Amino acid sequence: MKQRHSAGYQADGGQVFYPFHPRCGETVAVVRRHRFQGVEVFVVHQLDGTLAHIPCWMMSEAAAYHKVCSNPRARPCQT
Repeated sequence: MKQRHSAGYQADGGQVFYPFHPRCGETVAVVRRHRFQGVEVFVVHQLDGTLAHIPCWMMSEAAAYHKVCSNPRARPCQT
């Protein structure tokens, strides 16, 4: 008798780096990753027990360097 593969997705933690996200700096429990409305997102557990989508790029360290500039531009602001 063959056994079916029963390993589910193991929840991992990830950090929100995007400085304008309300959970920036927090570690969140990632349930899964998938596409939602054309964007790669992580499905994460919220503090109230619900699930939420966070775009994957917001959990990349590079997202920590996003900032608001006085003049909109396609490249990073100069400091």
